[in-house]
Amino acid sequence: IPTEAPQWLDALLESGWAFFQVDNFEKALGNLHTLDSPYFSDKYFPESHVLRAVIHFTTCNYEEGRKGAERTARSI
Repeated sequence: IPTEAPQWLDALLESGWAFFQVDNFEKALGNLHTLDSPYFSDKYFPESHVLRAVIHFTTCNYEEGRKGAERTARSI
């Protein structure tokens, strides 16, 4: 999907999940970093907090995972 397409941010989130499933955590977190960019502050992807928390728990980074889970709870 081209970066100019309106679905590009949705595709970033979906590909983040795909990268997570194949254990490419760096790429998944990179996609989430883009979604959280101030440039896209008018867009909100609450699922990105879930994915970030799951990645951190999977990689045994429990403190960051806990923070991500708290952000998820606040966004609900």
